[in-house]
Amino acid sequence: AALPAAGAARSGQAVAATLGENEWPEHDYQLFVGNLDKTVGDSLLAQKFSKWPSFVKARVVRDLRTHRSKGYGFVSFLDAVESVRALREMNNQLIGPRPCKVLKSDRGKDPLADELKYSMYGHKGKHGRGKGRGPGGGGGAGRGRGRSGG
Repeated sequence: AALPAAGAARSGQAVAATLGENEWPEHDYQLFVGNLDKTVGDSLLAQKFSKWPSFVKARVVRDLRTHRSKGYGFVSFLDAVESVRALREMNNQLIGPRPCKVLKSDRGKDPLADELKYSMYGHKGKHGRGKGRGPGGGGGAGRGRGRSGG
């Protein structure tokens, strides 16, 4: 059940204070935030969504090896209504120099669902094959690469 709006501000902050760096609240409502500039970090992402009282935390996803941003992240809310408001109000708003893309997240149901479903970089199609598409995709038409006829 959703928390009452009056108690949500304390609840979101209180829950956030109990979580470890890689922990997410149980029974939260998460949003995917894509098209983030590489300079956007957790604190800026949190700042943009913290105006909603049930906001708990924000995390930009980073490459495990290089620690560089992958260009997307997640935000967590305790209240479903506020998460929908945030989605509607923040979609296409600037976070850093770029307009962000905000979508309902499937995170937690399938650990790879969001990365595969919403990846804006290196999308390889429905079955992950990507043959002949984009840079380095192998033979085929390859978007401006290779021979122009023949």
